[in-house]
Amino acid sequence: MAGTSPAKAVKVLLSGDVRGNLERLVSTTEKQIAKVGMFDLALCVGDFLPEAGAERLKPFIEGARKIPLPMRYLAPSSSAPEVPPVDNLQSIQGGAIVQVAGLTVAAMSEDSDAAGLEKDFASLSTTVDVLLTNDWPEGYGIGLDVSSVPPEVTHVTTSKEVSRIAVLLKPRYIVCGRADLYYLRQPFKWPNSDIVCRMICVGKVGSTGKERRWLHALNISLGNENRSPDNLTRCPFADGPDPQKHSHKRSHPEGHQHDAKRHAPETPSAELFIPNLPRQENRSNEEAIWTSLTKVFEGMPGFRRVNVDSIRGFAWVRFSTVKDATVAREKSQELDMGGRRLVVRFSRPKEGADVRGIDVKQLDSSPHQDCWFCLANPNLERHMIFAANLEAYLSTAKGPVNDLHVILCPVTHFACSTHCSDQVFTAINKYIDEVTYVLDSQYNSDVV
Repeated sequence: MAGTSPAKAVKVLLSGDVRGNLERLVSTTEKQIAKVGMFDLALCVGDFLPEAGAERLKPFIEGARKIPLPMRYLAPSSSAPEVPPVDNLQSIQGGAIVQVAGLTVAAMSEDSDAAGLEKDFASLSTTVDVLLTNDWPEGYGIGLDVSSVPPEVTHVTTSKEVSRIAVLLKPRYIVCGRADLYYLRQPFKWPNSDIVCRMICVGKVGSTGKERRWLHALNISLGNENRSPDNLTRCPFADGPDPQKHSHKRSHPEGHQHDAKRHAPETPSAELFIPNLPRQENRSNEEAIWTSLTKVFEGMPGFRRVNVDSIRGFAWVRFSTVKDATVAREKSQELDMGGRRLVVRFSRPKEGADVRGIDVKQLDSSPHQDCWFCLANPNLERHMIFAANLEAYLSTAKGPVNDLHVILCPVTHFACSTHCSDQVFTAINKYIDEVTYVLDSQYNSDVV
């Protein structure tokens, strides 16, 4: 019996932002061709020209320099300079689907109207081999182990529109630029489909370092391969903005009551709640999640700390004041961690307690006579207290780590620090500032 011949593969080179550096791209491509043979096609994402225009393309425009293979680039926005005609170089307009070297290639630019494209692509029956886009799709990191995501990609700006079009087209490859980063996402399979998708992000032409690699070669078989790779993950967009699923809502045993709670007006507080982190089977990666999340918020005014529950996929971000938290809350549409657009809202008391396995009603904030630090404890060493106000007090330590060891406690008993009021945090922070000043100015020591 005759065997089935393997599907023909198209050899493709993927490039990031050229920004006029076509000579570098072409010379590197020629070296690759000399090593491994001719490629069928080169595809470029990101900005093809710099703001200065096409001056650096002059040798190619005049014909003194040649492009050795068909090269297609994502057409710039309407406000960007146009690329003059060059042999073997053509643009693919945003919103277009074209056939190149036997591949079906779709393109999406910032000028593309996502809603309009959804209508245009809704009846498409052809499998899209490659989706070219400048922006990374929102939510691409969902389903990934956070520790497997390089720190440098956690702050990349993502696009909800790109996600919507990707869900609709279900391409075999998503190729992204603009971020000047090289990143290969683990492959995933589109829901209700045998199509396996791979996301490839490439850096800017001429960048150095493996994390900014800007040229990627691959073989794309003509015809979808049903074989699933070993490192397959779930589709990051499975619960995302699928236009065909907008009419389907999740049921909940409490029905409208649950929906009313979810959409109830928020009450500003000094703590923000994030309910959409990737859930983990254990807490082994909790520190990595904490580190990534801290980087998102640490530059914001009044930021104090982050608490993470990786099992449930929740986090709480504490600020010094309600005002500081409100400022951070207003930036919620811009906050992104590892390709995941963070859902941020003010923490409600139930959220702040229940997700930690503690019912708010069970929290006892009254003085505890058996608490070593409560003023209600008759055995408290009161003579060791050297500073106090209505909210907090400072005490020397009974078993000090060093001669400058002090203890800072709230006057009111709290089960955990995240349940302290804004007034208590203000008082505590004031004491911390004063102790820091004294240690720095008089003892040249740091606060630990």
